[in-house]
Parts: sequence; structure tokens; C-alpha cells
Amino acid sequence: MRGTKLIVTIVGVVCAGVAAWAQQTQSTAEKSTVALQQARRYAFLVRAGQFDAAPTAVKLLEEALQTDPDNLALLNALTTAYQHLALAAGQPGGDMQEARNAGLRAFAASERALKIDPDNAEALAAHGGMLFVASPRPERIQAGIAEVFRAVALAPAAVQPRLYRKAIGLAQPADRRDTPALLDDLTFLAKVGGGSRSGDMEHVLLGDVYAEIGKVDEARREYLAAAKRPASAVRDLVQSRLAALDQRAVPTSEITKLRGELGNCLLCHGR
Repeated sequence: MRGTKLIVTIVGVVCAGVAAWAQQTQSTAEKSTVALQQARRYAFLVRAGQFDAAPTAVKLLEEALQTDPDNLALLNALTTAYQHLALAAGQPGGDMQEARNAGLRAFAASERALKIDPDNAEALAAHGGMLFVASPRPERIQAGIAEVFRAVALAPAAVQPRLYRKAIGLAQPADRRDTPALLDDLTFLAKVGGGSRSGDMEHVLLGDVYAEIGKVDEARREYLAAAKRPASAVRDLVQSRLAALDQRAVPTSEITKLRGELGNCLLCHGR
């Protein structure tokens, strides 16, 4: 009888422990999900020019990671949040040291994610993209490019790795970049962003690449696609590009000017 009671007691304790663990796990998962949803909203605000949302997103995600430290989605979101914090600090009148520190923390967050999963495409693309942008050493720049290309290969249907590979392609001289990959990324992103301001801008950028390589008909097609929406904000830009095509070529200076403005989120996400 005593043995039976002992077994019942032990089973009861174990069940209670399992139930408590399940409840805690569920609670942690739910909190992480809510944090991610809020972080995405803050990211949208930053891209729309509300830079004061950046530190709020960082604080939110850092707190969520205290109870869910191996959550890759949280770590990737934290990488983005620190990148946005660097962007905010780098605005006119901002603190460049703060921007640098935020950039270093973004890089550290991506490394932390890769230690958990070396094949996580989002972390790999962010890590490689930052290597390409920030490293003065040619071998690290090439390593960054390789990481971003690998990220796209791992997740070809994911937007974020494509954005990084596009950025690398546009930043490189025409004779050194992988033009087929750049055309593929811009075509993919224009399709994904169809019906939005960002999609319109991808069409313009795609038209510019076609113009650079002498494919006038393809360039014209993409410029017209960019201005197709009634609410398109790039109509004047498109008219200028089309007029230039009629004069045989889009000036390189105009293409370079637009690419130099791509660090401004409002270009694609402003209202």
C-alpha cells in the first residue's frame, strides 16, 4: 500500500512539474511571438522615418532574449533593430560613435545566431552583408559576399537574403559584379513588392541595370512597370529615364545618384 502511495506521489510530482514546465514554455513562446510582432511594427516605423522607434525595438528584443536566449527569430530581429539604431544615430546631427556601437552590436547579434545555426539564411545574409560594408580587408569583403550568396542559395524564396545580395550587386562596379544574380534579385523583389512603393523602386533599379548593359527594350519595360500604379511616387523619375532612353542612354551620373540614395529608407518606404 505504501509503495502504491509513493508511486502515486512521485507520478503526481512529475506530472505537476511537466505541467509547470509546459506552461512556462508556452508562456515564453507566447511572449517571444508578441515581441517579434511588436518589433516588426517598430521596424516598419523606422523605415517610414520614425527613427525614435529604433531604441524601443532594441530594448524590447533584449528583454525577450533574456528568457528565450536561443530564439533565432528574436536574434535576427535584434540584428535588424541594432542596424536601425545605427541608421537613426547616423542621421544629420546624430552621434556617429553611437552609430558605430550599434553596428558592432548588430554584427554580434548575427554571430550569436550563427553559433546556434550556421545555416540560418537570415543571420548568414546579415553577417555577410555587414562584412562587405564594414570590413577594410579584401579577404573579409569576399567572405561577406560568399556568405550572402550562400544565404540566397539556402533560402531562394526569402526576401531578406535577396535584399542583401541586391545591395552588394548595386554597390559593385559593373565589371566586377555578378550581373545575372543582380537581375534575378531585382526581378524577384519587384514581383514580391508588386503594388507598393518599394516594388516600384525595384523596377526602376532593374531598368537601370538593363540600361547599363545596353538592353534598352528591357529597361523601358521596367521603367514603365514602375510608373504603372496610379499611386506611384516615381513617375517623374520614370519620365526622366524614358526621355534619356530616347536620347540613347540613361546618364551614369543619374544611375549612381539614385543608388547613393538607397540608404534612405524613405526612398522605398516613405509615404
